[in-house]
Amino acid sequence: MIWLIVYGISIFSIALIYYFMGWYKLTYNSLTSQGLFWGAIFVPFLSFLYFGFFAWKGHSVDMSSEGLNTFIMISKLPLGLLSLSIPFVAIITSLHRSIQTATQISSTNTQIELIKKKNSLDELFSREKNFVDKCVYIEKQVGDIDIKLKDTVSTFKFSISAPHVLFHKIYNTTPNNGDITYELTGFVNGSFLVEFSTIEENLRLHYECIEKKDGMGIDDELSRLFVIVRALCRTLDLLSVPTCQVPYFYIKGKDNNFQICISTEEELKMWLRKYIILSESLFSAINLSGKYSLFNMKKYTFQGFKLFLSFSQGNIINNYSGVNWDSSVNVFKNQN
Repeated sequence: MIWLIVYGISIFSIALIYYFMGWYKLTYNSLTSQGLFWGAIFVPFLSFLYFGFFAWKGHSVDMSSEGLNTFIMISKLPLGLLSLSIPFVAIITSLHRSIQTATQISSTNTQIELIKKKNSLDELFSREKNFVDKCVYIEKQVGDIDIKLKDTVSTFKFSISAPHVLFHKIYNTTPNNGDITYELTGFVNGSFLVEFSTIEENLRLHYECIEKKDGMGIDDELSRLFVIVRALCRTLDLLSVPTCQVPYFYIKGKDNNFQICISTEEELKMWLRKYIILSESLFSAINLSGKYSLFNMKKYTFQGFKLFLSFSQGNIINNYSGVNWDSSVNVFKNQN
């Protein structure tokens, strides 16, 4: 009985060693590096020797057929314990193969995800580069703008200073379930189109008032002019167009006084021609060509007569440099 207890303690000790050493865990490494694999061989072999010692005690080695038969007969338990190594090793091998297969599948899935992310990033960079190239084309299309200052005329080189930022404003580049849809955000249909429509609508209203001979007061005309110029300036800010030195053009109205950054109607038409080129080029770049009307802007810029006679009542106070374009247009309450 005591020898069975010794055997049990030995097996328990081996189990404790395996537990604390972590040898009971199967990994994706080679089968021969698995602790359980060697345990499946060692424990049955140890049991074979342990119980064989008692089974063979008192017998001598006899290689005759009778001796071998006697060996088999007295070694049934040791040989039975030794044979357990075969199913144990088979089970360990099967489990190890399953772990390796799962690891390979996981590795393959990880590689697929990495490839998808790489392809997604490659597409993002490609689209962004293409958009930046289109911005360069837009800059060339718009070209230089002559600005009349107090004592001179300066040439402003139109540019979009942050085309990469503008790309992410226009397109939704936030991944959705790992994919980027590149849907248009509310930037164009919202912010940009608000200013675009403001210019177009106020020119239309101004034409209607003239055609109806509505008897506009100077403040009505100045308010409409102010709104048009402010919408133009806000568009430049939206597109990250850097500021430059502009005239501080001051016009006195009946109830309000106005500061704008354009000093002549010819210059306003020139700005709006550039604005038309800018808008059409931007709409073309994002596949929105033909969806929005520029009828009144084109009509105004190509007609020879003047619509805003109040330009003649203003003068350039000095030159002005603001932190943004919007700061170059202001309205003040007349204190008189």
